[in-house]
Amino acid sequence: MDPCNSVIFRTLLLLSAPPSPTSPSSLDAAYRPALEHFLAKRTECNRVDIALVVPPPDRTFSKAQSLLASVYQFICAIAAKYSVDLDLPGGIDFRIYLVVESGARKNEGTSETAQVRFRLGPAVDLKTLAERSLQYERIFSLENEKGEGLLQQVVAPMSSRSGRIPHIERLPGGMSFSIAAHEIPSSHRSQITHSSVAVGGTFDHLHVGHKLLLTATALALGPSQGTSAKLHLTIGITGDELLVNKKHAAFVESWDVRQQRVAEFLEYIMIFPTIAAVERQEERVEEPGPNGRRVIAKLGSDIEIHYVQISDPFGPTITDESISALVVSKETAAGGKAVNDKRQEKEWSSLEIFEVDVLDAVAAEGVLPSEVQSNFQAKVSSTQIRSRLQGGNG
Repeated sequence: MDPCNSVIFRTLLLLSAPPSPTSPSSLDAAYRPALEHFLAKRTECNRVDIALVVPPPDRTFSKAQSLLASVYQFICAIAAKYSVDLDLPGGIDFRIYLVVESGARKNEGTSETAQVRFRLGPAVDLKTLAERSLQYERIFSLENEKGEGLLQQVVAPMSSRSGRIPHIERLPGGMSFSIAAHEIPSSHRSQITHSSVAVGGTFDHLHVGHKLLLTATALALGPSQGTSAKLHLTIGITGDELLVNKKHAAFVESWDVRQQRVAEFLEYIMIFPTIAAVERQEERVEEPGPNGRRVIAKLGSDIEIHYVQISDPFGPTITDESISALVVSKETAAGGKAVNDKRQEKEWSSLEIFEVDVLDAVAAEGVLPSEVQSNFQAKVSSTQIRSRLQGGNG
């Protein structure tokens, strides 16, 4: 579902590997010039895919989600500065996925047949990015040696596949770095091994905070080394009846709309088709009792995503024993402990809890003028989005 409700104008923005050591100031130097230049000029409605390069060893959840959060934070802060709308009609729909800098990444959890048709994101290799069966109208890259090399690795196979070269523009490159494998301590190189992961939320008027949470949830998914277990994601989406007392409740999206928007975003960043549309089977279930309403999406033969209507803080995490991990934002981390307390009462294994950063204007920019601070919050708050919509209709 396109938030602009119009033809999608698809753009690809290539960002080189982050600096080492990574810090707020080094990330600022590396990425802010390009993002600021881009957002200062790009005000028309479009879809912007950001391919954020990471070195092969740097695949731990905490480091990956932190990098994603930093870039989304920069986007929000700069968009607030220039009064650029995000994720609203007439705004810019940013979506970030990770691209492994070198070496072929064989995406776990897909069968031999499925591998021919798609690769599993949101962390893919450069070859997969270039082979994705999408048409980009424009490609932006950084104006430095790293950026130029990355651009050539992507454009050549793209043009070979489609017979066309998108319009190419270069952005101020900031500082250019790469991370050597030996710089990452072995204790930070663990692989994700959860084949059933859950997350929950209201997901009203899908915004960048939701995108970060959903992308991090997809990153937490992956079978044990050498196995081919089916992968399951469970997305708990709050039912309509629990939202009637929300501020500006008349502008809360229905469960069906919220489910569709979550599904469109999540499946877009997870599934990278290489030759054709991926076979997608959908089953809608309406049963009495908790978690009885759900939409089941089967992607190929190895991935199932259950979009479940939840009516309490726990959802399927205390009715489905097979779930082994839960993704939460740091501001709702206490909910993870409550879930595990319930599971322990049932003598079930505790879930591994993955925490995701909260997007924060002060962390991105320091002290901000009140108007810019308000603009930032309006991009990461469903309540403020509803307030704006109510004001525009009042």
